[in-house]
Amino acid sequence: DNTQGYANSETGEFSINQIYGSRILVGNAEWRVPLTGPERLARFKSRLLFTSVALFADAGVAWDSSSKPVLKQVAESPNERIPFLSGGLSLRVNLMGAMVIEGYYAFPWRADHFGKGVFGLNFTPGW
Repeated sequence: DNTQGYANSETGEFSINQIYGSRILVGNAEWRVPLTGPERLARFKSRLLFTSVALFADAGVAWDSSSKPVLKQVAESPNERIPFLSGGLSLRVNLMGAMVIEGYYAFPWRADHFGKGVFGLNFTPGW
C-alpha cells in the first residue's frame, strides 16, 4: 500500500494522490477519420449512421503549491508529481445528434504496464 502520495519505485503502482491538485496541465492529440457519414467526408456513405475512428495520445499532470511536476517515470518524493501518458484507438458513433457513444482502447505509456490496454466507454451529449 502506497500512502505516501507518490509512485512506488519497486512495484510501479501510483498513489491516488498523484491525480489531486489545485493546478493541472493536460494535452491531447488526435488523428480522426470519418468512417461513415456524408459522401464527401466519410469513407462509407450513410445518411443515418455517423461514425469516426481516431488514434490519440493523452497526457496530464496535477500538482499544488506544496508539490511540483517533474518529467520522470517514478516520483522519488511526495512533492514530485509525474505525468500520466497514454495512447490508443477510439470509435465514435453519433446517434442522430442526440448522443455520442465512444468506445476506446488505451495503452498507458509506462514500462511496467507495456502491452496492458484498458477498454472504456464514454457517453456524451450530441451538441
